[in-house]
Amino acid sequence: MTNEQILENAKYRYEKDNDAFAEQTVERRAFVFSAHPEIKTAFDAAESASSALLRACADGSSGGTIEALRVKYNLALSEQRSRLIEAGFAPDLLDFKPRCSLCRDTGYVNTAVCSCFEGYIQEERRRSISSLLVTGNESFDNFSLSFYPNEYSDHMATILEVARHFANDFEGASKNLYFFGAPGLGKTFLSACIARVVANKGFSVVYDGFISIMTVAEGYKFGRFGSLADYREQYEQYFDCDLLIIDDLGSEMSNSFTASVLYEIINGRLLSGKKTIISSNIDPDGLDERYGAKIHSRIWGEFVVMGFVGEDIRAQKKNM
Repeated sequence: MTNEQILENAKYRYEKDNDAFAEQTVERRAFVFSAHPEIKTAFDAAESASSALLRACADGSSGGTIEALRVKYNLALSEQRSRLIEAGFAPDLLDFKPRCSLCRDTGYVNTAVCSCFEGYIQEERRRSISSLLVTGNESFDNFSLSFYPNEYSDHMATILEVARHFANDFEGASKNLYFFGAPGLGKTFLSACIARVVANKGFSVVYDGFISIMTVAEGYKFGRFGSLADYREQYEQYFDCDLLIIDDLGSEMSNSFTASVLYEIINGRLLSGKKTIISSNIDPDGLDERYGAKIHSRIWGEFVVMGFVGEDIRAQKKNM
């Protein structure tokens, strides 16, 4: 998702929860009024006095008129609260109370995003990469070098450090990342570690397998599997997100259209200064033959190329 989509989704959920919370006040009032008609009478009087006071202030009435209405409102409010206390309720039971006292459920304090709304934004960022965060423990601290043979441990430690630096200094990263190697060596897991850190920094992250990307591209370019509009937003997010993670490059059936889509995405993101991570089973020296010289050149020139080595970690865990 793009930042705009994440913000829109977060706002929708935030406002929906605010509405549900406000509805609790409505239901609470209805319960009290049905059991205590005298409280409803007092409440209606206070509401009427409040409306009259607000109208007078808006109309620019004289100070004396406004003061008289203010006294009337305070008396009506006092009567309402006295009735509530007599019935065994808290005096402010009928008052509307926002969920957040800092922003009063607007989501902003002055021009800054309130912490209550920020929580919704961060949740949307996590949702946007949920397909990548499979186990929930994808973090650099959990990327264990113990699964790699001793002769490869220094090499893999270097890859881990490069990935950690890329994530921690995402704003200043000058290169993209190309992970290659056999299945089960930690390429996707390390991509997920990066995605978690980058998303938590407030950047938009999109993760997709290249086969899925090609399905979207065919739908967008040719109107297959549905209307062109159905796929436009999905295809555009590959260009608009702050970090795009392309997984399993090379698992698709390769042809000239595949190569053109891959080049369009990679080159478009390079031109806009947006970062990309690619994981693949293809040695970068084989990119020329499979996708052409232009993609081969872009990968070698604009990506940090890192080969994963060792034994299948999934198989190792299964035998533990």
